[in-house]
Amino acid sequence: MQRLKDKNIYYIVTGAPSAEFAVSIVTEIVAEGASVFTIPTKSSEAFVDIKRLKKIKNNTVKNDWSCDIKLPLEDAVLIAPCTFNTLNAIVSARADSYPLCLIASSIGKKIPVFIALAMNKSLWNHPTVQENIKKLESWGCQIIWPEITLDVVTMVDIGKILDTLYFSFKRVNYIDKKVYRKELLKKLSNYRRKYFKEFSRVGVFLKENNLNLHSAGCMSLRVEDGFLITSSGSDLSELKEKNISLVSAWDENKNLIEWCGDNIPSSETPLHCVIQDEEKDKMVLHIHCPKMTYSHVLIKYNSASYMRYGTFEIGHKAKAMLRKDKFFIMKYHGEVVAGNNCNDLENTVLKYFKKI
Repeated sequence: MQRLKDKNIYYIVTGAPSAEFAVSIVTEIVAEGASVFTIPTKSSEAFVDIKRLKKIKNNTVKNDWSCDIKLPLEDAVLIAPCTFNTLNAIVSARADSYPLCLIASSIGKKIPVFIALAMNKSLWNHPTVQENIKKLESWGCQIIWPEITLDVVTMVDIGKILDTLYFSFKRVNYIDKKVYRKELLKKLSNYRRKYFKEFSRVGVFLKENNLNLHSAGCMSLRVEDGFLITSSGSDLSELKEKNISLVSAWDENKNLIEWCGDNIPSSETPLHCVIQDEEKDKMVLHIHCPKMTYSHVLIKYNSASYMRYGTFEIGHKAKAMLRKDKFFIMKYHGEVVAGNNCNDLENTVLKYFKKI
């Protein structure tokens, strides 16, 4: 499954040590079906292996206006890493270099722009940074926050950067097979009537306590015929019955999920498949609460590294970690909670939130 098939991606690299990951970033984007057009800034050339970049099939390197290469219309722009200077220059609407001109033009055309920030801690703490982030977000740019520890600020794992890009084009990372069997659809209708209030209750609880980002997260509940799960892109705080689908079967080896309902299940359905197969806790909740995700107090509950979204692999890691605490944090990826009922989920989330 190629999530960027036939897309044209402008990839702008700026002058930070994490620019050394440029080859890996371009290689993966190309493997996802895109044509990449790499535009390095002059300061990035101290960190980037330009010769290796030029050898990557379906990647074109263009440094400035003088080059004869004509760029096609872009589907998205990725800036990784984006330095303190480049961040300020973008917000100032500067177009006095080739990369800055392309960025300004893309923002003007309302093309999706993804900005992976990379700067040292003193620059990150400069008051203009948060102001500029808010301004860029108001323009429609998507900011990919850096990794922040007590001692260091650095560009986040490239998996997180690329997942953010992919998710904007294709939300699910599995092969879905919609089932139309009458008996299963009838059961889904009955399940919705029976359990909708539980799904709705948890969603409202999360909103009232500011514990989840808008249209983020998902929840599942095991039933006799598989498990119910919220659909992709659902707002948990404003659910309708049609936002609840039934996953009736799955095949991890084929990356296949069979389901019935009105809307395709959550992008994190593979994670729920693995956990629900445990047949212990009946309900599973995945949320995105930045205060918990990036909390230094809760860092001991984090996975060791970033876990790529929408895979069965993270389900196995999550299942192992949930056996201990019924709560854990997927690094830079949000929280997972297990329980037998709504009270379990709500109490567990509050328990860890109050530790902050």
